[in-house]
Amino acid sequence: MADDLSRLFETCLEEKKETPCYNVLTKYPLVFEYLTIVQRQDPELAQIIQELEAGDNFLPYSLYKEVLHCPSRCDGTLKVVVPAAVVSMVLEFFRNSVFGCNFGVLTTIRKARAHFIWKGMSNDVLLSKPAQTSGLGFLASEVAQRPSQKLSIDYVGKFARSKFGNTMILVCADAFSKFVWLIRVRETTTVATIKALKGRVFPNFSKPEVLVSDNARCFTSDDFQQFCFDLSLKHATTSPYYRQPSHAERFSRNLRAALVFVMVMHV
Repeated sequence: MADDLSRLFETCLEEKKETPCYNVLTKYPLVFEYLTIVQRQDPELAQIIQELEAGDNFLPYSLYKEVLHCPSRCDGTLKVVVPAAVVSMVLEFFRNSVFGCNFGVLTTIRKARAHFIWKGMSNDVLLSKPAQTSGLGFLASEVAQRPSQKLSIDYVGKFARSKFGNTMILVCADAFSKFVWLIRVRETTTVATIKALKGRVFPNFSKPEVLVSDNARCFTSDDFQQFCFDLSLKHATTSPYYRQPSHAERFSRNLRAALVFVMVMHV
């Protein structure tokens, strides 16, 4: 009898409260980690948050983990309220990022509504539709006004393999101070480039506002574009066969000449 009773179903099952699922998205830009701060900087949303924290009801809004939410009129699930300051970034993410996969206006609206909500979402998506005409040429001629504002990167090599297996040098040149980093790498891949920037340059000298490179595959791949988007970096590419805007490529020519001179002197 005890064995039979142990197999009886529970008469009362506690219904689990549905919580927002925005945390499952792992490839958002870093700004979404500080969404609480961004929401409180918005004048309209800040007033709503203050009333909710004071214990007042401000339907249909609610707070979950200090983030402002609003239920969807379609299915009633809670969505994260996007401040006006980051609407353009959200649209850019769902259009051009690897996760977004732009398949048209309706698909973009559907993907954005799955996790976010803001006033005039459909109109904003329609207005942000990219033009069908060809894009403008590559320009990167702005003059840097301060250190770490613009960083130029380029590869030099291929050299004789070192005892650590390195055959290439990643050149990183600051456009303002003309300070140059030389990082030895084994191959010119996107993974090696990201690892060098995140592990050697950015932790010690902060990340730049603009990253300038040529149109090599390791700099124009989807993974590298996603890397720049995650860190809110503006990636500018130089025009083909025109290297003057890139400080790294100009330094690379000098570096090649110096290395050739050293090799000749020691042969």
